[in-house]
Amino acid sequence: MLKSLIKTIIGIVFYYTGAFDLVRFINNLLGKRLTIVTYHRVTDEKIDEIQYSLPYLFVNINTFEEHVSFFKKKIYHHKF
Repeated sequence: MLKSLIKTIIGIVFYYTGAFDLVRFINNLLGKRLTIVTYHRVTDEKIDEIQYSLPYLFVNINTFEEHVSFFKKKIYHHKF
């Protein structure tokens, strides 16, 4: 529990002092970038027919596969 509290405090300090932005800026200059893409839901249902939800929270399977293909070809370069 103490370890979790310390991590939380460090995270808050990092965020509110601008240190997080500084580290991100330095990493960008060094070519170390991280992009996180999230999807709320990938579905094979017709998005217009999904009830009780906002349609922009969904992506159909074909679009998702196109996105993954694009990331593999253009963006994601795995280095060990």
